[in-house]
Amino acid sequence: MTALCVVMPLAGAITTVRDIQKGWVGYSLAIIVGALVGVLCAWAMRATGNYFVTRFGVRSNTSEWYFRVLYVAAVVWITLALFLGSWMTASVMNHI
Repeated sequence: MTALCVVMPLAGAITTVRDIQKGWVGYSLAIIVGALVGVLCAWAMRATGNYFVTRFGVRSNTSEWYFRVLYVAAVVWITLALFLGSWMTASVMNHI
């Protein structure tokens, strides 16, 4: 899931530049922006996951419920990361 969190903003950024057609400069900036957004989103996802593991661990039956919610939240976060990478790239491309 961490790899998806890095790749999805990158894919959104490249798709945005492909639609705008800004050339190789646009692709270069899109890769930089997408990679930065992806790494930051992956870091945030991992930090949240580590917090839940240390906070709830495997103490009780409720921890299974927490980890299911965390898994669904990670899927939502990855989807938001896709749109965030696309939006950030479009914003940068409008300033060029």
